[in-house]
Amino acid sequence: MAITIRLTDEQERQLQEAMELTEQATKSKAVLYMIENSKELISSAIALKQIRQLESEIGAKEKMIAKLKTGK
Repeated sequence: MAITIRLTDEQERQLQEAMELTEQATKSKAVLYMIENSKELISSAIALKQIRQLESEIGAKEKMIAKLKTGK
């Protein structure tokens, strides 16, 4: 199967970066890498989002505890 994709300049830059990060020599190989590893990539992105959310919640709780300790 052949696919033609029209990319913006920003998307072209991102694809070039993906090629470098995945150590793929061609754009098509970089896209195939992302397709073949999509489940793992998406799972990792979801996990990172959850970690960041929890870190934010922890920070808010720590601030609340500090206020309660100082009585302010």
